[in-house]
Amino acid sequence: MSTTKPNVSIETITTTGGKLDLGKAVTSLHNQCGACTYPAGIEMHVSTTSASITWESSSSNVTLRLRKEGETQWMLYNSTSANEIKLENIDFCSNYEFQLKYNCNGTDSEWGYRKYFITKGCCDAPRKITYNVENNALNLSNDGNETQLIEFRLYGNAVWDSIYYSGKKSIAGLDVCSIYEFRLSVFCPIQQKYSPASEVESFNTSCGNCTESSYCKPISLDNDLEWIDSVQVGTKVFYSGNDKNAYGNHMGKFIPVARQGDSVFFKIVPGYFSSNFLENFTAYIDWNQNYTFDENEKVFGLDSASSKAVSGYIHIPMEAKEGHTRLRVLLSYNFKSPACGGSAQYGEVEDYCFLVEKATSVDEQNNISISIQPNPNDGRFTIAWDKNNAVTSYKLINALGQTVDQATLKNNNEGFVNIAKQLAPGHYIAIVNTGKGIASKSFVVR
Repeated sequence: MSTTKPNVSIETITTTGGKLDLGKAVTSLHNQCGACTYPAGIEMHVSTTSASITWESSSSNVTLRLRKEGETQWMLYNSTSANEIKLENIDFCSNYEFQLKYNCNGTDSEWGYRKYFITKGCCDAPRKITYNVENNALNLSNDGNETQLIEFRLYGNAVWDSIYYSGKKSIAGLDVCSIYEFRLSVFCPIQQKYSPASEVESFNTSCGNCTESSYCKPISLDNDLEWIDSVQVGTKVFYSGNDKNAYGNHMGKFIPVARQGDSVFFKIVPGYFSSNFLENFTAYIDWNQNYTFDENEKVFGLDSASSKAVSGYIHIPMEAKEGHTRLRVLLSYNFKSPACGGSAQYGEVEDYCFLVEKATSVDEQNNISISIQPNPNDGRFTIAWDKNNAVTSYKLINALGQTVDQATLKNNNEGFVNIAKQLAPGHYIAIVNTGKGIASKSFVVR
């Protein structure tokens, strides 16, 4: 391609800067096969302010022309040995281009095709960060001797904390069950300044059993067109948006809290790129904290798909183990997804930490107490309350958050209501509304 004819109109958009001349190409090939051989096997050995250009041994006298990217003036260098030209005192962190030609029996060849190199010494942001998290401490490893700047902060904070270090560094005393973000810069001795910061990375500190690695990995999905936009538990909402690689690790960013026996409002809002799709929504909570999502730990699911936001109630069993456990929320198109695996191809999965607190028999906020007798039962039972708290309505919720019965109570001054329903065996929650607020109580149907 070194035999092309120059063409100004395409000089900056092609490698050769011209059009092919087949006649010259054939002649050049013939010449290269003769006793006067064109330099071949060209290699570049580049450092900060110098470079060495070598080629396979040739009987020719070789000339090199060099210029920096953006400049028009060429600098000429002649070979100092049979197969090497040294370039000294060139600029660091700069793009260069060069061409070679040979002289054989007093006749110069055409310039060869262009080659390029970049000198070292650039002050670039670190591309790879070696670290691990153990005992709520961030441990960093620096293979070089240069000084580095680590900036870190709790997720959601605007201000970064910073530490300068070299070698290895451990940042201890981090908040438990939290997500931290951090970024790294390295000191560049040539420029006498710090590099731009690396991309922001994040990590979880320990959150009890919730953050254990024993949990199954969720199915790999494609969320280009649909995703989980937000999740609401109780009155708190977390907006996650479109998660990278269709998986959101939000353990520590958003921690719902509920007590044993409580029932909390739960809502999933989908997001779409353009058109809406019919989606399946499910959620699991590992109540016994054995790192497995059993089918009886499915806390939310609908019989039919929906393109809109879905909601219900999550009932926390009385036997649920106290402490942090894992909540997994799934949105999937066309197929209902289990907590692990499944046949779905499109959708998104998100993991959260859910804090289960010890039960209390009295609603601490509203001072409302209710009871259910008998418990367990066969669907025939009584909900009782203090007569001083006038109950205006009740609602029965199953373990999937679905309302299975509800009624308005008028002029009920007796302090109880009798229920007789054909209910499938399982865990339920009874929710009553009073003038002072809402109270709930769990029960079991056998």
